[in-house]
Amino acid sequence: MAAIEFRGVTKRFPDGTIAVDDLHLRIEDGEFMIFVGPSGCGKTTALRMVAGLEHPTSGEILIGGNVVNDLDPVDRDIAMVFQNYALYPHMTVRGNIGFPLETQRLPKAEREQRIAEAASLLGLEDLLERKPGALSGGQRQRVAMGRAIVRHPRSFLMDEPLSNLDAKLRVQMRAELVKLHQRLGVTTLYVTHDQVEAMTLGQRVAVLDHGVVQQVDPPDVLYNRPANMFVASFIGSPSMNFLRARIDGEWILFGEFRLHLPGTAAARLSRSDGELIVGLRPEYFSDAHLAGGNEAIPVTVEITEQLGSETLVYFRIDGVKAESSGDAQAELGGAFVARLDPRTRPVPGEQLQLTVDLERAHFFDPTGATLRIDGA
Repeated sequence: MAAIEFRGVTKRFPDGTIAVDDLHLRIEDGEFMIFVGPSGCGKTTALRMVAGLEHPTSGEILIGGNVVNDLDPVDRDIAMVFQNYALYPHMTVRGNIGFPLETQRLPKAEREQRIAEAASLLGLEDLLERKPGALSGGQRQRVAMGRAIVRHPRSFLMDEPLSNLDAKLRVQMRAELVKLHQRLGVTTLYVTHDQVEAMTLGQRVAVLDHGVVQQVDPPDVLYNRPANMFVASFIGSPSMNFLRARIDGEWILFGEFRLHLPGTAAARLSRSDGELIVGLRPEYFSDAHLAGGNEAIPVTVEITEQLGSETLVYFRIDGVKAESSGDAQAELGGAFVARLDPRTRPVPGEQLQLTVDLERAHFFDPTGATLRIDGA
């Protein structure tokens, strides 16, 4: 096992595109680190540079404390798991898992022992004589992982390995990946565009945008204390709502509405009178008829999604438009979304009274940076 470190790593392609921009990050020995972000953010390029499939324009990449910039992929002692499995169709499961060991010219007895250990770890014992064409998607992905495990590498690199699986299999494989890491303890760098995968798998998560790391923290910190609007909007589903408002003492004003700020929020913003952006996660809204409370906002329901355990309501507020964070919010065309009690069953077109938990609200300056005021 070995730590992976990026020291000022930049990758600029010949056309001038900067895929990764001055990346400084250390992945500790045995850590499960996630790189997450939208398409084109640089996460896969960063992983490929660790693997030796891309070369950095500047900066250093270290594995186990040693600079590997000039090492060939085969000499870096890493194992990759790809999105497309990359199995040999003419080989059995046993042959696919054991293939890396043949290239290492290990004795047959040791090869068979490692294959048996990997198959047992991944629940593939009964499938060893099958070929990939006779396997399900989840079984093929486990074979691909088995082929990586038998090498006993110092680190695993995983490039969106669950993207080709259906929703149920992705949930199952996420759980298996967590158990696998707990048992092996191998340093793992995992790339995904799926923030649910990032939140459920990673011990720490690095959120990237346009080649720049926006925040690196455990999942709960990303969710509850995002560094900026991009992180706040990208982490969480449905995305956080944003609205432009003004602070007037202990009051927050937006459109024609005026809500009283709780004491803690008012104290945090005491030196920020003026315009700002308020971030409200969907669960910060409640049906006023169920939750009570005096300060309710009348909203107009557009779309509802009955999910059994909750109701998602997309709505508009007269005179107030949702601010775009550059991704999901723009798709809503200025609408907001609330996660409500399943007993709430509004009809599109009708008016609904919602209360807002401003105690948990997030506040950003007009540039999108999180406001951290008065020690908050």
